[in-house]
Amino acid sequence: MSARPAERVGERGFTLVEVLVAMGLLVVALVPMAAVLSSALHTVGECGTVTNATTVAESLLERLHVVKFSDLDPDGDGFHWARQVLSGYPQFEAEVAVASLGDGVAQVSARLYRRGETEPLVVVSTVRARELPPEGGF
Repeated sequence: MSARPAERVGERGFTLVEVLVAMGLLVVALVPMAAVLSSALHTVGECGTVTNATTVAESLLERLHVVKFSDLDPDGDGFHWARQVLSGYPQFEAEVAVASLGDGVAQVSARLYRRGETEPLVVVSTVRARELPPEGGF
């Protein structure tokens, strides 16, 4: 008599072909998901940069809020900061400009750029008006 391995009743495993097909399907599903995840991570990083730039630009405008309207000189040549790297924010360059809108009103704008780029990342503007004289005075 020949020796035969004992047969297992009720147990059936996966064949090598079935395992390879399953792995192939898994790869086909996971590769596009990895691309989407990579794109999502890039977008989240970009949103953080834009949020940070907006906060810095608003801070610049707040600093100018304490400057007297007449010192901004909107009716003359206007006030203009040359584009420069901000201390504490080496990834950004900032430019601030004041333009007259007439009748004692001026637009103050802050533009933030990624360092070395030509297109602004963020532009934040506000409107300032000439200070009114104290009540009863000129």
